[in-house]
Amino acid sequence: MSCHVIEYVQGRKVMRPVGTAQEYRDLRAGTRQQTLLDELRRAYDRGDRSEQWLAEHKRRLLQMNYSCLPAPGGLLKGSRTASDSVAMDIDFDPADPDYEAKLAAAPQTILAKADELGLLMMERSVRKGYHIAFRRHTTEGLAEGRLLENQELNLQWASRLLGVAYDKGARDVTRVFFTTGAGEDDLLFLSDALFEQGGEGAIPSSSSPDSAGSTPSASSKDSPAPPAEEEPCYDGIPYSRIVAKYWQLYNDGREPQQGDRNVKTYELAMNLRAVCDYRQELMERVIPRYDGFQEEEWRTTIANALKEPRKGMPYRMRQLLDALKADRRRQYFTVGRAADEEPSGTDSMPQRPQRMPAMLELLSSKVPDELKPMVEEAVWPAVCAHISGVKFRYVDGVLHEPNISSALIGRQSTGKGHVNAPIEMLLADITERDEANRRREEEWRAANRVKGASKDKQPRPQDIVVQRLDDDLTTAALSQALIDAERNGERRVITK
Repeated sequence: MSCHVIEYVQGRKVMRPVGTAQEYRDLRAGTRQQTLLDELRRAYDRGDRSEQWLAEHKRRLLQMNYSCLPAPGGLLKGSRTASDSVAMDIDFDPADPDYEAKLAAAPQTILAKADELGLLMMERSVRKGYHIAFRRHTTEGLAEGRLLENQELNLQWASRLLGVAYDKGARDVTRVFFTTGAGEDDLLFLSDALFEQGGEGAIPSSSSPDSAGSTPSASSKDSPAPPAEEEPCYDGIPYSRIVAKYWQLYNDGREPQQGDRNVKTYELAMNLRAVCDYRQELMERVIPRYDGFQEEEWRTTIANALKEPRKGMPYRMRQLLDALKADRRRQYFTVGRAADEEPSGTDSMPQRPQRMPAMLELLSSKVPDELKPMVEEAVWPAVCAHISGVKFRYVDGVLHEPNISSALIGRQSTGKGHVNAPIEMLLADITERDEANRRREEEWRAANRVKGASKDKQPRPQDIVVQRLDDDLTTAALSQALIDAERNGERRVITK
């Protein structure tokens, strides 16, 4: 199988292998990718952008290839080697009166045939339609000069199996696909088998009508391709994951781009050099050339970082490695134990349900998948802050207010800050009302501060209530806040 992300080097498309499903998801979940995708979809929905604008912005999305292996120099153009997988573009004719129905039914149709098809990936495209990748089912004609014929045989077979047409203009093995998001609405199916390092040509499948009675060509039978180069790792962690985590922690998930790629690449090199044995060769293998970075300038940037005095393991890198280890622990508890670990019977947490209430899905929609449970658990005190005069019968049979709190404990750079934005959005109306009430209270104090006799002072307004409290309140201020909250609808007071 094969999955390669396309990068531009001196204006030429270069293929870089994507080694794991997690790396693949991280690439799709990048801030720049999601921002571009949202802009494009809004533009398509409004219909207020030119075709040129749409085409230019679409080209900036991540591009993936699933059907070939790189040509010499890692180039996409000129590839003459088919991979063990095939990618296919599925669209429907908008003029068809059943267009919407066929579009809606396509995912279920494809997933129902997943095993027979050998489905590896299915995604929703930028507009309406789908992309799929599946196992190559026939090796007939894999020799150079018959790649197009072989590709089309596989596309025709899949088309007949699924009962959907394929794009006949997109049948070349070097065809790239503009990738969408990492959420379950975009990435509808993903198999780890997509990232297995395959050889030059696929294994014939008995389920394919095209491969019946055929034999592999001499080149694919007698001359297997050399094994793919193993991805370099540090302490068992692929450098690609270290780099992706670096941008997630220290650049809001955004990769460097023109305007900051020089300084950001230099910062990355300064932090990575301690886990790359200060070797230029290794650092050039693991540090990408972002957004058209010129090769000579990119090499010089890495070399300049290596010339700086050595000061041991940078604090950022220690944080990052701790965060990756925490990710690994979260994956263990959420997904299950690793293959080489013994089960303990009691240390696995319940899995997050596949379907969540719409409110929780919305509140956690912008955070990484592994942090969604944390956010969905932490928002409840903010939700309950809106309840007034409501009591619940607890397990002891006594009526109580909904005294819900949430304690979030974790080391630095483990993603705790993702809870802040959803909580602030939930409390926005309370915060706005509190600010208005604080101003009224301050005006009351100012109006009564200069008056002498107590009889001349105006009574404090009874309808003032402030629910969000500072965490350094005096006892008197806390008592007044509690009295105000009780008097005005048994409201809740909260602090964070």
